[in-house]
Amino acid sequence: MFTMIQKIVSFIVCLYSLSIAIEGIASPAQTKETLTYKISYFYLIPFGTASLTIEEQTTKPEDVNVKYNLTVLPSRFIHFFSHLKASLSAEKKKDIVLYQEDIESQMSRPEHNTIIYNHKENIMEFPRGQFQGLRKKVNPDTLDPFSLFPILRNSPFKKGDTLRLVLNSHQSNYILKGVVQDETEKTWKIHFTMQREDKQDKKPKLTLDIWIKKPLHGEKATPTLFKAKTLIGPFTIKLVSAS
Repeated sequence: MFTMIQKIVSFIVCLYSLSIAIEGIASPAQTKETLTYKISYFYLIPFGTASLTIEEQTTKPEDVNVKYNLTVLPSRFIHFFSHLKASLSAEKKKDIVLYQEDIESQMSRPEHNTIIYNHKENIMEFPRGQFQGLRKKVNPDTLDPFSLFPILRNSPFKKGDTLRLVLNSHQSNYILKGVVQDETEKTWKIHFTMQREDKQDKKPKLTLDIWIKKPLHGEKATPTLFKAKTLIGPFTIKLVSAS
């Protein structure tokens, strides 16, 4: 169960990225945004909250440094059984991404991993964690969870659009396939599936519907609701605050 929760946390990171757009501006600027979500299990059981903080510093349009931090705080009920603590972060500077995750639970061994993504040389390095010392070549389209949003936000969505993205936060590549199922004046609805690249003939490990508020009146696009179906049951994630 813990391993599946870890994968869900990573996948949610990817989809939170839909809410953030990097805006090229001529003068130095720094912005900070926090999105907080309530997580429910089987629609009614309180699972906890997830807070994503994004900090952007822009010195020129092509030079944007971005920092992310995602913290998952379990409800008292979930904490009683799992003592779950989860924190994921990333810092992106040009072609280099420093990605870190720290996940602990009494239900499994702790995960403390640091991964460096070098998108210029297409290299992944593991200076900390289970695969410490590993350095491997990856395909140019391989992304860390927090690096998905530039691709997703470069073009406006429209009904019928399809997406295919490659995610790797450890050893295996996962394929995210999405389709824009519905569009209204204010929202998009996107359906995603996630499968390991070498097991695409199997049933998807996770499917998820996400409703995204369009960036109206200068606002940023914001996911307001997630409905996920996993091997251990359904999760609902609802936006409760944005600042």
